[in-house]
Amino acid sequence: MLLSRKQKDIRVNKGFTLIEISIAIIVVGLLITPLFRLYDTYQTQQKLDNTQKTLEIVIREMEMYKDVQGVYPCPAPMDVARNSPDNGSAMNNNDCSAAFFATIPQVAGECLNGVCLKASVRPATSDIIIGTLPFRNLQMTEEDTLDGYGNRLLYAVTQDLTDVEEFNTEAGGISIVDTAGNKMVANDSAMFLLLSFGPSKQGGYNKNGVQMGSCPTVGPEVNNCIDDYTNSTIATDAIFSYAPITTATGGNNFDHLLKFHSTREQRLWRRYFFFF
Repeated sequence: MLLSRKQKDIRVNKGFTLIEISIAIIVVGLLITPLFRLYDTYQTQQKLDNTQKTLEIVIREMEMYKDVQGVYPCPAPMDVARNSPDNGSAMNNNDCSAAFFATIPQVAGECLNGVCLKASVRPATSDIIIGTLPFRNLQMTEEDTLDGYGNRLLYAVTQDLTDVEEFNTEAGGISIVDTAGNKMVANDSAMFLLLSFGPSKQGGYNKNGVQMGSCPTVGPEVNNCIDDYTNSTIATDAIFSYAPITTATGGNNFDHLLKFHSTREQRLWRRYFFFF
């Protein structure tokens, strides 16, 4: 059968069929899916690297502060609003002595006004004060003290190490243990600790002072987490946990990244997590 020129033009210009378009979409999807996975992995690594970098910078600034002032700074309130004058400012004009807490009064196992107190398990050692970083006192910007997920870091410090009259490099009193309860620092003697709540953000507070997720009730993260810094009762002992990084469910998740300085000048512990 002979086709006219018009019929030939129609056949030539009729375009792709739905089947052809569907096949093309499937092929393109197969080609770009691995790229999305690579990008997700890249983003995860970037957030980890940014958190690690932030912790290293803060550690440096903390040591510079100590070299100049002779002490470590008091924590800032964890849960204050971003526009509050207390945001990033060391509590009580940087006086977090035992004498000050006695006037409130606030004792170990209590949280008030954005700051918590815990007792050291090390004999004859002062309490541990828990809040967030006083970036103003450290002369840092707020952004430079947020982790890679945009949240405030937890900062815990031995009380005597914030008092120039009591400061003693042998006086650290923070305990860090693994899931079996084994000590990860000799004599429960960590001087101060910095902690990121990681990608799950459970227990973490963002830069607006809003909690991003409730603390878990079971698992290794429980020791590191406080739900209410304003007015609550918490576990008394200053024990923090480390566990291998995992995204397992059922209370076994652990994605915290922490660093600490110990009395015996042990190296800073570094904990990494990767997701694929």
